[in-house]
Amino acid sequence: MIEYKAQDTQHDGWIISETAFYAKHLAKFETIFSQGNGYLGLRATTEECYAGERRNLFIAGTFNRFANQEVTELPNAADMLQLDIRINGIPFHLEKGMIHSYRRELDLRQGELRRDIVWEDEQGARFKLRFRRFVSLQNLHLLGIRVEITPLTHPADIAIRSGINGQMTNSGVQHFLGETGGYSTRSCSS
Repeated sequence: MIEYKAQDTQHDGWIISETAFYAKHLAKFETIFSQGNGYLGLRATTEECYAGERRNLFIAGTFNRFANQEVTELPNAADMLQLDIRINGIPFHLEKGMIHSYRRELDLRQGELRRDIVWEDEQGARFKLRFRRFVSLQNLHLLGIRVEITPLTHPADIAIRSGINGQMTNSGVQHFLGETGGYSTRSCSS
């Protein structure tokens, strides 16, 4: 069951939390846990990729029209938060293996999105994963991410690859062109 608690006695009502992972509800959670500072607006997609997610980063005051027949809209800026996490060569994915504990919370006072997971891979090795993300209120152009992965039962080879996906779209319309002028998009695979 999914549980939302806007009241947390320890944090005086500043924490919104989710205590179970359901891929079919990701779009709802991405909206509930979104972050922003008045300049940057970031949808709360997970760092790992899932089918049907909506990776969005919007920048206030930017508007663009892809072609003359299109409407002017706020363009979806490059995605800098998707990570390719591999544990012993296998992509990390919560729909595989077993989730022993899961908690994602947005601390409204600090503006920090946190996700804590104890997960077991399909070979029986357990891991503790901690994700932290913020959109700075002091420096409007700054957002940050931190990932900690701790093997709990077996040694592991852990690889994290990051990048910038500049081929983001709004409903299939890409507003930023690459050096080649291509309009292709990258999609997530399960």
